[in-house]
Amino acid sequence: MTTELETRKGFEIGGSDKKLFISNQELISHGCKNCIWRLHNQCSHGIVKDNEFYEFTEKDVKHSGYCMEYVNFLLGFAEGQESISAVWEKFSLYVSRMQSLEDYKEYINLSEEIKTKEAEGVLPKDMAHLLEQKEILRLYWERLNFMLQKGYSRVADRESKSRDSSRTPIGIMGARTVNFNMIEKK
Repeated sequence: MTTELETRKGFEIGGSDKKLFISNQELISHGCKNCIWRLHNQCSHGIVKDNEFYEFTEKDVKHSGYCMEYVNFLLGFAEGQESISAVWEKFSLYVSRMQSLEDYKEYINLSEEIKTKEAEGVLPKDMAHLLEQKEILRLYWERLNFMLQKGYSRVADRESKSRDSSRTPIGIMGARTVNFNMIEKK
């Protein structure tokens, strides 16, 4: 996938038939300030603070607030004839999946802490708050996981419909039902 800088200040992907454009403002708002990689300490450029921004120059244009790796990552969500909203939907599902993994990790850690306290002989009434927190974490994780499954199902349905529509015959051969109640005019 190659990206091409436009005079409109943004990046686009695609051939002459359909182009997908991400504006500079969207890239900045999803870039360093709210970058999912920075938030999870995975920035390849070492950006960790809220007020730090990555800068680079491409084709004599200076960009600040995001990196090309992140642009390519975002554009990697695009497939075929999709719109920018489909890309943001997939990105949102990705972010939700990251949060789901964090919630599950917290749930497991809290479960281990409760087991340790039970082994130490801490009274159940003293652990009521921890047990309540564990139940809340489980419910959050289950609900988010359910919503993720629904979201991925929507994406998969849309992709399969897109693939199937290219194989559907056009005209009367593509009709689901044929009307045989037509009367011949004389």
